[in-house]
Amino acid sequence: MEALASARLGMAQALARFDRAGAAVVRATTAERDVEPVQAISEMLEAKHEFRANVQVALIADEMMDALLELQREPK
Repeated sequence: MEALASARLGMAQALARFDRAGAAVVRATTAERDVEPVQAISEMLEAKHEFRANVQVALIADEMMDALLELQREPK
């Protein structure tokens, strides 16, 4: 099912984005001042919402698959 594959890819990308933003937060709070902490934290929040949205896509795709399987089980 393409929706599940898309959701899985989206979650992986969001997790990578979150990790990069987390590393930027660490850099911003240590000796390196090349990163704006507010921007890095904002990026982490966006990645969190992106991940949640992809989880919802996966859940809805699962519900749709269950509904299709149920339709196949119904007597004709």
